[in-house]
Amino acid sequence: MKKISLAALAVILSLVLCLPAFAKNGGGGNGGGNGGGTPGGGGSCIVLTDGTPFAYAGTIIEMVRGDGFVLATETGNVTVYGLGPTSYWTTLGLDKPAVGDAVEVSGFAVDFNGVVRNIAFAIVVDGQAIQLRDEETGQPLWLGSVGGPHGRGPGQMLLAGEAFHLDGTVVSVVLGKGLTVATADGEIVVGGLGPVTYWEAEDVPLPVAGDAVSVDGVIVEIKDASRYIAFAVTVNGLTIQLRDPETGKPLWSPGKGK
Repeated sequence: MKKISLAALAVILSLVLCLPAFAKNGGGGNGGGNGGGTPGGGGSCIVLTDGTPFAYAGTIIEMVRGDGFVLATETGNVTVYGLGPTSYWTTLGLDKPAVGDAVEVSGFAVDFNGVVRNIAFAIVVDGQAIQLRDEETGQPLWLGSVGGPHGRGPGQMLLAGEAFHLDGTVVSVVLGKGLTVATADGEIVVGGLGPVTYWEAEDVPLPVAGDAVSVDGVIVEIKDASRYIAFAVTVNGLTIQLRDPETGKPLWSPGKGK
């Protein structure tokens, strides 16, 4: 039987929820895209949520090609797949997990034709809980509107959020994490500032502690936690648009959010 590369496996996991298995007695698909295997080879439907639930906590010690990572836990090392594309994390205003990060991850261990893979559904990094797949369907949340309302991509998820506007003074700024703003209602952390290079290209200085700011964006619920995601920020009278108001996509990404 021809082995599936990690890169190919990552593509499969990102694009499908239920896929034909490779034939046990014969080759894979016929090259036409149906992946049904050779005649007589059969084929079964792999549903991620039919796997065995898992929950691990530990420190990432290695990144694995194909959106995976090796996690050092108290009982040994485990490999987990399915972090999703960097663009999904960027849209949420967060850094994608990396080596050295302490995380908690949950999901399902799934048997792919005799090879068991741990597929992440949710992960907690730096106290932030991020949903990666729909709990009921297993559909990746970064795949646009595929699969209906449970399969909304990050752009659609942001557009469905509650709009907010706040004015205040910057307390601190941590790129990739957020902007803490002191308002009349208390301190609020706003994510989604984007890369420094985008601010430089727009000729708007990054806010620093003490700056007066106004922020417009949306509030989204991620694992029962409210997150403020910026669409536009005004710093000392200069305004920078961070996301397309019609699509919710970041303007620093290729295609300018269109």
